[in-house]
Amino acid sequence: MLRLRRLPPVRALLKSRFERNFPTARGFSSLCGSYASFADAARAVPPDVTLGYDHEASAGLYQDRLDAIRPKDYPALFWLARAMPEARRVVDLGGHVGLVFYAYRRYLDYPPGLRWTVFDVPAVVREGEALARRRGEGGIDFTTRVEDAAGADVLLAAGSLQYIERPFADVIGALAVKPPHVVVNDMPTHPDRQIITLQNIGVSICPYRIVARDALPAALDALAATHAFLAFQRHDHRAGGTNTPHPAHGAGGATEPARGLQSDAALVGDGVAGPAPLTNQRKLMYGVAVTLAALDLTRAAHLFHALSDETRLGILEMLRDGERCVCDLQEALDAAQSRLSFHLRVLKEAGLVTDRKEGRWSYYTLVPDAFAEAHDLVRALATEQPRGRKQLRVFGRCCG
Repeated sequence: MLRLRRLPPVRALLKSRFERNFPTARGFSSLCGSYASFADAARAVPPDVTLGYDHEASAGLYQDRLDAIRPKDYPALFWLARAMPEARRVVDLGGHVGLVFYAYRRYLDYPPGLRWTVFDVPAVVREGEALARRRGEGGIDFTTRVEDAAGADVLLAAGSLQYIERPFADVIGALAVKPPHVVVNDMPTHPDRQIITLQNIGVSICPYRIVARDALPAALDALAATHAFLAFQRHDHRAGGTNTPHPAHGAGGATEPARGLQSDAALVGDGVAGPAPLTNQRKLMYGVAVTLAALDLTRAAHLFHALSDETRLGILEMLRDGERCVCDLQEALDAAQSRLSFHLRVLKEAGLVTDRKEGRWSYYTLVPDAFAEAHDLVRALATEQPRGRKQLRVFGRCCG
């Protein structure tokens, strides 16, 4: 099957199908195209498709993240825990409705009187202000002016820089008063070049920047006298599958799919000048973070039961390449429909896959966070669990 997919005619057919499906619900979370600028990328979005984050549907996204953290949050938590004790004002660049503010306070001690300011687009700001009123939360405010970040003690960008047209170093450089602490997390990178592409976020399509791996640290090195902390996580868009940028619509820029996108550990530590040391994300996550919550044995049993069958593992292996129709799974696994339906139901109930209907067929996709959870559960089995309040233990350095 995989050898067949590599044949040029088959690849051309798959590419055409991918580009046709990209603006639809089937293209959710995928990337498409390579463009010279954000403006070029925006012009490539079909006129009948919503563009960007500045509308009500986008403002209503991510409600499940308000009170929960994910594995990729731990590098930011590590560095924020060091900067927070002396902080009086945090500016959260692209912080949506305050997702980080609400989720991180379970693990960080916010100083008395701390002001947490979120910068975002107008529709998201309106929703964030309404949410704060509903929750009776007075410690957070919102702005649509990036200039308001001047004078902040901590400038945080967690999973947002890829959607902001202005380069981050330029944003900091233009501030009248530079922040002494800068934390960047969840940043997509490429080994050697910048790519501007489009991402389908479900309710709209957004221009999306993948930066050259060393570009951001190099740019911030020029501002070394004005920042003390820098920590960011690089994440991966796998070569192949629906998460790799593909050329589209004859747009300018690269004409081949991006290759070599990396999934590296969280990077860059403290230091006022010169190259900053690395943050070992895996050591940080699994040496510290998995001890934050008591092990849920019932959930662990549920997950591991779903992973204990050879047919179910075969299904998961096929879904690694992206969404698959149940008819494709049935043919590839040579399984009876009733037997396959049973195994898919077990995987879905365990939260390992999700499905959607299109006509008479169902299409299945992996849920990456469930696999991260399973990994954490395995590590937690061998880790002593703390009692009482959840705490993030902070060491002087997380690696040499």
